[in-house]
Amino acid sequence: MSEIVFKVILRGNERDESYQYGSMILSFKNILNDNLIKIPSHYLSSIKTMSEKFDHIISFQNLEEVITIGDFSKEYTINYYIVILYSMKSEEKKKGYLIANIKKIGDVLIGIWPFTEEIGTINQENIHEKFNDFIKNNEKYRNLVIINPN
Repeated sequence: MSEIVFKVILRGNERDESYQYGSMILSFKNILNDNLIKIPSHYLSSIKTMSEKFDHIISFQNLEEVITIGDFSKEYTINYYIVILYSMKSEEKKKGYLIANIKKIGDVLIGIWPFTEEIGTINQENIHEKFNDFIKNNEKYRNLVIINPN
């Protein structure tokens, strides 16, 4: 099976005929396999609610499109995508997750960013710990951004 990459296009503030003007593209490494990492909806709704209270937590809608490159052999019907980007105060490195809402399954982690990030330690328990940390210890993060579809 070939490697799968998800190219996420985030819309900029201005549109013109060239389409790329003002847009940003992030490449997420596929982590989707037989052991789906489900993301309970309360994590995402909590982050959105927290964005109303804290300046370093931002929620907005500018996810324009997700392009799948490679052999996406599983037959999933994806309703929409959500991107989570974050950086900690203790380090400069920025990281992110690509979540897909899959029909009849729910929200599932399907990709990580940056593309060079190692996937060896990513599992359901670690991801749920990270999302709990987003909510319970948000002061540790310089930025926490949730990007929703248009």
